Amino acid sequence: MVRRVIEIVLAVVIIYMGYCLYDSIRQPVQWQNEKAKRYAAIKKELLAVRDAQIVFKGENGRYAKNFIELRYFLAKGKIKKYYKNAGVKKNGELPYTYINPADSVFGKGYNVYNLGFVPFNKARQTFTLNIVKNNNIEYIEVIDPSPFDPDDPLSIGSTVEPTLRASWEK
Repeated sequence: MVRRVIEIVLAVVIIYMGYCLYDSIRQPVQWQNEKAKRYAAIKKELLAVRDAQIVFKGENGRYAKNFIELRYFLAKGKIKKYYKNAGVKKNGELPYTYINPADSVFGKGYNVYNLGFVPFNKARQTFTLNIVKNNNIEYIEVIDPSPFDPDDPLSIGSTVEPTLRASWEK
């Protein structure tokens, strides 16, 4: 009788320890998979912000100060599209037409009102947008304010050098 109880207790302990071993392997793999999924979406969004800011600066001579200004420009603004190989007009200018910036940057159907929001953030938090002007040079930095992995934050640009390189593009 005592032997039977010991066998049952040992079987339960073995099953529990097996589950603990399995779970200790599963959790890091699951975390890495979740990080990869989130970071792919965040990188895509940061690159979209960078592309939008480049077009905004090309048209306005400066970066957009906030996402509201950037979204409005993309939704309602106009930029010149020059015709390639069309020749020069009489006044020495290339022929052009005005197009919507969002269509130019992202293609038709892109929802500009989602630009700048951190993917997978239930509170609809936006990226942190920092612009510094020093000696007539604008420095821009766009940062994920609450990264999934605090040891590996994602960002575009820098407030100490004039670059739009992404943190993962080393």
